[in-house]
Amino acid sequence: MLSIAQAITAACPLRPQFEDRPDRLARSDLPVKTASVIKLGILLDAAEQVRAGHASLSEKLTLTHENQVPGSGVIGQLTAPLSLTLGDTLHLMVVLSDNTATNLAIDRLGWRTSTQPSARPA
Repeated sequence: MLSIAQAITAACPLRPQFEDRPDRLARSDLPVKTASVIKLGILLDAAEQVRAGHASLSEKLTLTHENQVPGSGVIGQLTAPLSLTLGDTLHLMVVLSDNTATNLAIDRLGWRTSTQPSARPA
């Protein structure tokens, strides 16, 4: 990962931080659009819940017309009702930045937990 971080020459506010390399610190002074960054926290929370046995990637979630939202992704365009696994939902959330998949994941995992990873026990 260090070699990847060292190769970054563009201004990158999400650059990894290394305590022993102050020249490689993240650029917190750069404005960025953070709309989809929340999906990383949701993915982290999903992994934690799967690890703890509170969720399973193979469990089924049901897409309904009511939980389809506009925006990026494809699930909002599919015919509901539709059954998707939590794993497939997370995949679509990350790979296609699917907003409906994001909402399905939040509905299953919980909003507060997904948005506050530091509140979880170590």
